[in-house]
Amino acid sequence: MLLYKKNGDSLKPVKNLWFKLEKDMQRIAEEHLQEFFWLEFITTEFALNNLRIDTLAFDAESESFVVIEYKRGSSYSVIDQGFAYLSLLLNNKADFILEYNEKCGKKLRKDDIDWSAIRVIFVADSFTRYQQDAINFKDLPIELWEMKQFSDDMIILNPIRATNTAESVKTITNLSSEMKEVQKEVRTYTINDLIKSDWNESREIFDEISKFIQNLDPNLQEKINKYYVWYKNKFQNLLWVNIYKSYINLVFPSLRKSDFNDFENRLIDEPTQRWWVRTDLKIYSKEDLPYAFLMIQQAYQKYNS
Repeated sequence: MLLYKKNGDSLKPVKNLWFKLEKDMQRIAEEHLQEFFWLEFITTEFALNNLRIDTLAFDAESESFVVIEYKRGSSYSVIDQGFAYLSLLLNNKADFILEYNEKCGKKLRKDDIDWSAIRVIFVADSFTRYQQDAINFKDLPIELWEMKQFSDDMIILNPIRATNTAESVKTITNLSSEMKEVQKEVRTYTINDLIKSDWNESREIFDEISKFIQNLDPNLQEKINKYYVWYKNKFQNLLWVNIYKSYINLVFPSLRKSDFNDFENRLIDEPTQRWWVRTDLKIYSKEDLPYAFLMIQQAYQKYNS
C-alpha cells in the first residue's frame, strides 16, 4: 500500500511506522473500541484458568461477549487459539457475567447473553497467507483485523475477509474435542437462517431492501443474528429488519414517528425499555417498497444530519 499526503502541488510519502509492542496496538484499540469495532469495553488483561484475554468486550447488538487478542509475529494458530478462548467463555459463563456486571455497573444474567454469538478478534500488523486461509469458512466465529500506523498520526484498520465462504468449519476433519464442543453452541448466522425456503415473497422483499441500503451507503455494515438483520455505521444503527412469512418489519431505533414525513401514516411508535423509543414500518408486499425506501432514506438523513 502506497500512501501520500498532498503538500501543495507535491506529494509527501506517508511512512509506515511498525508497532514495537503488542501493547501499542492494544492501547489504541481499547481507547477507540466503539469507533473501531462498535463494542463496549469491559476490561483489559482478564486472566482465567491459565489464559489471559488482552481485551474483553461486549457486543450490545448480538448481546454477546467478544475476546480481542493483539499479535506481533506469525508463530501462532488463529484457529487453535481462537477456539481456546471460545471454550473458556462457554465453560466459565458465570465468571464473565460477574466481570461485566462489576466493571460496567450492570445486572446481566446468564440467560441475557446469546452464547451462540460469542466471537474472537485477532488484531495484528499483518497476517500470513496460512492464517488468512485458516478463516475461509462461512461459519467461523473468528475475525482477523490488520492494524497499521503511519506518520502524521494515521491509523488504518483493515478487516481480512474470507475469500471462500462456501465451506463450513464442520468440514474440518481433525477438530479436537474442545473445538467440537464449541461448535455445538457457537455459530455464525446467515440470511438463510432467518428466511425459510418457502418464504419466497419475503425473500424477494428483503433482497430489495438490502440492495437499496447498500446502494444508499456502501459503508453501512449488514449484521445478522438469530432474530434479525441490522444495518449500522461506526456509531449507530440505521435500522433492523425482522423477517416473517407474511410480512417484513422495519425498526428504526431511537427515532419517533414525528421524526419522519410519514404522509401515508404508516409508521407506528413502539416504546421499548432498551431503546426508549423506536418506530416500526410493516411491509406486506413489493408494492410497499417505494414508501419503505423513502422512510429509510429519511432515517439515514436524520442520523447523518
